[in-house]
Amino acid sequence: MGIVEKISFNNFSIGIGGGILLPISGLGNSSNGINDNTSLVMPQKKKLSFYDIKKLFITPVSPYIKIIFEYAFNPFKADNSEIGFMLGLYINYNFGMKYDVSVLNKNTFKSPLAISFNDIYKKYDYSNLDFGISFGVFFKPLF
Repeated sequence: MGIVEKISFNNFSIGIGGGILLPISGLGNSSNGINDNTSLVMPQKKKLSFYDIKKLFITPVSPYIKIIFEYAFNPFKADNSEIGFMLGLYINYNFGMKYDVSVLNKNTFKSPLAISFNDIYKKYDYSNLDFGISFGVFFKPLF
């Protein structure tokens, strides 16, 4: 869920906005690099439900901000409408969710040969920056 506000001039537009991502399910990564149907963060499961995600993260939502650059062109015109195309670029930054490290430490395998049995995780979170291209088609009635 989110909102983007755009400013348009001629056929160009620039937008900035934000919102939140609400994960409802997910897949875990293999704990040993082999596809053994286990998850690194919850070894007993590969597919995580919303309940699992809610348990794994302190706050199970991820806010984001997005900047958009778009160019629109109208190659087809009829008597009372236009069909146009839009080509755009975007930059998106997700503020990652913070894992509940007590749950991670409880679910992490600890070798009996380890020198120390202290918790492995003290703090664990993630964020990401991504870039993309967007393409769209629009219909515009002319009155």
